[in-house]
Amino acid sequence: MVKTMQSAGIEKGDLAQRSRQLLQGLARRQTASHEPSWLMTFVDLISLLLAFFVLLFSMANPHLNQFKKAAASISYSLTGDVRVIADEVQPPEESSLAAEYRPRGLDLSYLQRLMAAKLAQSTALASSQLYRQGEQLILSMPNKLLFDVGSEQLSQRGRQAVFELSVALNSLDNSIAVLGHSDPTPIIESPTYANNWDLSLARALSVAAALRSAGFNKPLTVRGAADGFFEDYLLTEDLATRTAFARRVDIIFDARGDK
Repeated sequence: MVKTMQSAGIEKGDLAQRSRQLLQGLARRQTASHEPSWLMTFVDLISLLLAFFVLLFSMANPHLNQFKKAAASISYSLTGDVRVIADEVQPPEESSLAAEYRPRGLDLSYLQRLMAAKLAQSTALASSQLYRQGEQLILSMPNKLLFDVGSEQLSQRGRQAVFELSVALNSLDNSIAVLGHSDPTPIIESPTYANNWDLSLARALSVAAALRSAGFNKPLTVRGAADGFFEDYLLTEDLATRTAFARRVDIIFDARGDK
């Protein structure tokens, strides 16, 4: 009888121990199942933010000089080493992505056909020349069409030519520049211009101002080249022909857009 009671007590103790183990295991599973599920979402969010900032950095222009200054400041705070980094002035550049995705203007081959038809219809622009040069289409207008002798002010005929040209330019998205040229003959004792560069720039500015007055309101680059390109064109022609061609103002259409 005693043995039976002892056996029952042992079995009852084993049962209680097993019950405790079962409850502890169940509690552990419940605890594991109630671990914060937001942690995975938080990790995903951090990963997306990191990718976003890496993308922003890849599109930005890093300022190397500012980075050097920051590095020098940290170095000084840690080691006491003093370095002076001078400011560097550099022109702003387009980021690689901005340059790659810059919009293009009207196809130059198509634009050349349109401009050729315009020149054929216009008496005022009849003496102009149109030709392709790489990724640029160039409309060359001789000075005798635009200016009186020795003047940078547009003649009446020149104003008419520029007005007719502005009507065609307003519908284009191509980047456009005005470039003045001159022959290599030096300017002697001129009260207005010190050299051919001044004269070529003044004439280019006159054409640009006339385009603005005629209603052209898109970005416009104006430059003077003097005789800087004289050795590059009409090499097979005689000097008189080359000199006459050198006295001109070019309207340059770029394949890129004006944005």
